[in-house]
This record gives sequence, C-alpha cells and structure tokens, in this order.
Amino acid sequence: MKQLMAILPLVFAAAACTTTGSPAPPAGPVAAQQPGPAGCAEPIRTFEAIAASDAETGHLNRGVYARLTADLTPVKAACADGREAEARAQLASVRTRYGYR
Repeated sequence: MKQLMAILPLVFAAAACTTTGSPAPPAGPVAAQQPGPAGCAEPIRTFEAIAASDAETGHLNRGVYARLTADLTPVKAACADGREAEARAQLASVRTRYGYR
C-alpha cells in the first residue's frame, strides 16, 4: 500500500503532462491581407504563402523568390483594382513560369 501511495503522485503528474492545450500557431510567414475580390485575393495569398515556405525551407532559391515576388506585383494590382479575371490569368502565368501547378 505504501508503494501505491508513493507512485500515485507520479501518475497524476504524468497525466497532467498529457493534457492538451490550445493548438500551436502555424509555422512560417503569414501572408499579408490582399485587397480585392476573394476570387483572386485568396489564390494570391495562398500562392505567396507556398512560395515563401519554399524559400524558407530552401526549396526555392532566394533570387528566384525575389523575381517571383516582383512578378506578382502586377497580379496584386489587377486584383486590388477589381480585375479578377485578369489577375487570375496573370497568377496562372506566374505559377507556370516558376514551375508551380
């Protein structure tokens, strides 16, 4: 019985270590809010996050990432101006140019 009483606090301490808390925040950079219609703003945000993650992990060369980011400038401008179809077409072109599907 004394052994059980000695082990009991350890069991409770171990149980406390396995409780779940709030989920960890997402790793990696968070893309800034893109102005414009959701039909083009969300795909731009998603692509930027993927490219940033690839650059962060070394799967995308930093120089290529800089060019990719510069090539997204007119895409973002078209989206912000409300030219959703044009922005989506330009985004598809940029994605293809850099080997993204």
